[in-house]
Amino acid sequence: MRSVLLALFALGLSACAGCEGPVQYKPLTEYTCEVGNFKVLFPGEPRWSSQGAAFSQIQLAEAFNPDMEFAVGYGDFGIGTPASADRPKIYKAMKDHLMKHYSATLLYEFTCSVEGSIGIEFGLKLSGDKGPEKIAKLRAVIVGRTLYHYGVVGNRVTANSPEARKFFDSFKIINKPGTSGVAQK
Repeated sequence: MRSVLLALFALGLSACAGCEGPVQYKPLTEYTCEVGNFKVLFPGEPRWSSQGAAFSQIQLAEAFNPDMEFAVGYGDFGIGTPASADRPKIYKAMKDHLMKHYSATLLYEFTCSVEGSIGIEFGLKLSGDKGPEKIAKLRAVIVGRTLYHYGVVGNRVTANSPEARKFFDSFKIINKPGTSGVAQK
């Protein structure tokens, strides 16, 4: 679980701070990941990475606009892992780990529904020891045997922007139920 969380925020803490010249944002366009079983609006083609975690191989897609990172990660729970029953425990562990790892302050937390599955959305104020202070807004949801986590990391203005809200609202599961099949793109 730790590597899932670290991957989601590692680049967010070092995203472009102090970019020179006029800020040029890429428009959000629909991106579909057939293997991951989702679609979402990203600013351009995402960069993919893969990491092992305690329960699965995690796939992470990241795309950037100035001062803002957009990310979607997913991984399947193995057969016999009681993912559904442990949802609140899993969501709490994710949030608590991030707060501790980044000396973050919880801004808000609430349950949400994503494609009919109960998830969590929370906001964190990340400490500025690795650059300017950042705000992280995240959602995590388990659909079938797949854990999806997606979010935006940026400064206070961009993390609360209409663009960030569009990203969150655009996330959709393509086919339900089932698993993502966890493979690169």
